[in-house]
Amino acid sequence: MTISKSKLIADYVEAKAKFDHFKKLENTLRVKVVDTFFPSGGEGSHNLDFKNVEIKATIKYNYRLDQDELAESEDGFNEAEMACIKRKPSLDLTKFRALSEIDRISIDDCIIITPGLPSVVIKESE
Repeated sequence: MTISKSKLIADYVEAKAKFDHFKKLENTLRVKVVDTFFPSGGEGSHNLDFKNVEIKATIKYNYRLDQDELAESEDGFNEAEMACIKRKPSLDLTKFRALSEIDRISIDDCIIITPGLPSVVIKESE
């Protein structure tokens, strides 16, 4: 059984709308559950039995470096503080794509290319 292109698009638009709605609802309810059952939880894992339900919450904080502050301060860091900072090389895809075949000979061996999830945007015409 084949599906028509119009039906495929309609099904996708409907699924995406439902997903967006329920993802937002789940995020809101997740925060409410944590706020209700672990109001002073703090970072880490927390467990609680409530009636016939086991609730486990992992409270996380996102840590990142303020790049401007880091540039101003890192000269004064001691060895232990410097050990906290990771330098992770990443590929500048724009510059890589601009390389000639001759310039790419050595770097090509260092690059792993895998397929990514495609993006799709479907909007109704006005």
